[in-house]
Amino acid sequence: MKMQRVGLTKKQRRFGIIALTALLLAAMVCFAIILLRPSEQAVPLFSYQQTGALDYKVLINPNSIFPDTSMGPGQTYFYKIVKTINTSLSYSFKADKSANIKVDYEIIGTINAKDMWSKDFVLLPMTEQTKTGDSITIGTNYPIALSPFNDFLANVNKELGVGAQDPELDVKADIYLTADTAFGEVKDLVTPTLTIPLTTGSFKIASNSPVSRNGALTKKSTVVDIPTKLKGIRKNIGFLVLPLVLLLALVFATEGKEPEDIDPFQKRFNQIINSYGSRMIILQDLPAANTSVTIDSIENLVKVADETGNPIFYFAAGNGNGASYIFMVLHGSTIFRYVLCDENMAENR
Repeated sequence: MKMQRVGLTKKQRRFGIIALTALLLAAMVCFAIILLRPSEQAVPLFSYQQTGALDYKVLINPNSIFPDTSMGPGQTYFYKIVKTINTSLSYSFKADKSANIKVDYEIIGTINAKDMWSKDFVLLPMTEQTKTGDSITIGTNYPIALSPFNDFLANVNKELGVGAQDPELDVKADIYLTADTAFGEVKDLVTPTLTIPLTTGSFKIASNSPVSRNGALTKKSTVVDIPTKLKGIRKNIGFLVLPLVLLLALVFATEGKEPEDIDPFQKRFNQIINSYGSRMIILQDLPAANTSVTIDSIENLVKVADETGNPIFYFAAGNGNGASYIFMVLHGSTIFRYVLCDENMAENR
């Protein structure tokens, strides 16, 4: 079944196509400007990843509950049977380019009596390790016995006369990275930690390990990043699609009327109203007159109105040959009239 097209005048259809085409082109230009406009971005010159961790294993004395000699992370431990907490420091660094790498690391234990006092202890002195290349790996172990810290805590409580509330041993590994690259120097720090409650009962150990940090040396560069900008303008794509859809609908769903398809009678009437409507008065009934003079054109009737100084009246009438409009100038008892008929635009009477 053939789709029936909507009829528009050629002028209307042409104007719509031009307007929508202009709107579509403007939208395309705006999108092109957005896509092709360069932006300043940080371009990586030297990228790296690093990870530091403090793992642990709790060694225990023989007992009647736990058959093994050690307990892994995340369990509940009992101070009375804990022999030592074996901490294991590990660190890895990996870059996309070679560099002169230096890593300095130390392990510090801090007794924290919350909101009261704290005391630092060096568990592993500052140690340096170097390498030239794109990676370095470090690993070391340090056993922690809890009894010396509990003894110190008891002495301080006795000395101050106040018992510490919820005391903890915070163990942290400060790992300092220095990398001398062709693009400059990199300095960074990762700090994995363990938190061990200082108690004579049961306890659990908290950890933030592993700690990973990525970094890069960058430079500012002006680039045209079309894929990224495309993602950003997807939500506004309707501004481009809408005029395109409307333009296609206007082209394929409408048709322009040829001039001969337009009713010549109505066209002529519209022309008269457009030209002289401001000086015309519509009548509901035809006036009576002793004398009637027929004028051959609306232009000559206008001249009569100008010469006599009278307004122009018009009346919509109908007769056997079709509708007509009667335009009149009343001058005394005489009517000067021009009749526009539908049938072949002939004058009537």
